[in-house]
Amino acid sequence: TDGIYTADPRRDSTAQRYRTITYNTFIQQNLQVLDQSAVLLARDYDLPIHLFSFDSAGSMAKICAGEDIGTVISKNSDELV
Repeated sequence: TDGIYTADPRRDSTAQRYRTITYNTFIQQNLQVLDQSAVLLARDYDLPIHLFSFDSAGSMAKICAGEDIGTVISKNSDELV
């Protein structure tokens, strides 16, 4: 996947990608994109998770250059693109 969405983008054309989502929102919505125990551990140690498509060429370089790629799970607020 290339990020976390409000719905399955393959089935819902109105689905929006989260730019950022909080650990608690991720857990409360029971999102199945990642293992919840990994998200809980990241929350407990205040470690952000950046979810993006590793298969897309140049993704890492784009992230390092500051481009808006994927979704960041952290303690900050929820923000849709």
